[in-house]
Formats: sequence, structure tokens, C-alpha cells
Amino acid sequence: DRLREHLYSLTKKLITETRAIGLTVDNRTNFPIVTVIVGSPKTVISACQILWEHGILITPAMFPAMPINKGAVRFTLTSANTHEEVDQALGALKEVWKMKQSS
Repeated sequence: DRLREHLYSLTKKLITETRAIGLTVDNRTNFPIVTVIVGSPKTVISACQILWEHGILITPAMFPAMPINKGAVRFTLTSANTHEEVDQALGALKEVWKMKQSS
């Protein structure tokens, strides 16, 4: 139960704070696979580069798996993750938001 509560806490934090940044999250059930919609294939590639530069390994989701302009990055959380790692991801997502705003 403790591990499930920890995982739920991490997932809820990532979803809530990503939305607060201004990004769209496709997750209504707090399932620990968090899909963050970023846009076109070019934007997904740029977002992946930003995340990787921040030490975040994510899974890109692009056309044809996603609609052409609704590409995303997917985070998979586990109970082994920490709040500090979620904070690291959120810092990188703030950079993704800034990149989207400037393009």
C-alpha cells in the first residue's frame, strides 16, 4: 500500500504541475503513464532533446501512433522514482513550454 500511495503521489504531482505549466496532459485517471501533448513531429523531437539534456528518458509518441499535430512525450513512473526526479522532469517541461512559446 505504501508503494502504491507513493506512486499515486508522484503521478498526481507530475500531472497537476505539468498542467499548471500550461501543457496538455492526456491522463484523466492518474495512471502512471503520463502523456504530455506537445504538437507537431518537429516539436516532439525538440521536446525530446530538451528532456534528454535534463537527464530525462521518455518515450516519444508521434504520427502515425498519434494524430499528426498531437505528438507527445510519455513519462512512465514507478514507485522507484522520487519527488526530486519528478521535479527534474518538471524543470525540463518548463523548458519545453518556453520552446513551444517561442516557435
